[in-house]
Amino acid sequence: MFFRDHGARYSRKPIFESTASGSTRISRHSPSSERILKGAYRESKAVAYQKKSDVDAAYATLVKRLLERGHYPAIATHDVNMINVAREHAARLQLGADSFEFQMLYGIRRDLQASLVKDGYRVRVYVPFGRQWFPYFMRRLGERPANLGFVLRGITSEGR
Repeated sequence: MFFRDHGARYSRKPIFESTASGSTRISRHSPSSERILKGAYRESKAVAYQKKSDVDAAYATLVKRLLERGHYPAIATHDVNMINVAREHAARLQLGADSFEFQMLYGIRRDLQASLVKDGYRVRVYVPFGRQWFPYFMRRLGERPANLGFVLRGITSEGR
C-alpha cells in the first residue's frame, strides 16, 4: 500500500491513525517495517510539493520520524543528502547500522551502494525483471520524462 505525503511515499502494511484534523498519519504502534521513498511521479499541487527543496524537507522529516520509531525502516533513495540525513539522525539516536536499511535500484550509484555496505549499512538492491519491466519503465518515463535524466545521472555519476 502507498500512502502519499507531499512527494514522499510510504510502502507498508496499512496501519494508520486519523488525527483530530482529519488527516492521516502512520500509527506509532505499528509492528511492521516501514519504507519511505521519494516518488518520481507527476502529481498535482493539491497532493504534492512541486519544488525539490520542499520535497526534500518533507522527506527528511519523515525519515527522522521513522528512525525515531524504529521497526526497521527502509529508506529508499539515491540522494546522498537524504542518505546523510538518515545516517546523521541514526547516529544521534545511537541506532546501529543494522537497525534500518537503504534501498536502491540496480545499476544506479553502485559505488554509493558499495560504500554504504563497506560502512556497515544494509543495502537492498531492487532489480526490475519479468515481462512487465519494460512497460513499467516506459510508463514511468511517460509520467515524468525527467526520470530519464535521473537514471543517466545516476549511472554517470558513479565514482564521483
